[in-house]
Amino acid sequence: MIPDKIYCGNNGHGNLSYSTEKVYPSMEEYIRKDALLEWANEALAHLSDGSLTGFYESLVYQDIIDKLNSM
Repeated sequence: MIPDKIYCGNNGHGNLSYSTEKVYPSMEEYIRKDALLEWANEALAHLSDGSLTGFYESLVYQDIIDKLNSM
């Protein structure tokens, strides 16, 4: 199974290090694109407070998809 996020950074000895936990302070967090898309789909599907109409929901969703695809 592929982790939803990994950490990547310099291990202090000039080498890149990858881990599922932040081992060194200089490590940056990377989130798997598919995991973020799954979250966005679930979040929009469970939006039940009526604060966004379907039109605005679709705009927000499309903005998320466009941003992820541009990365």
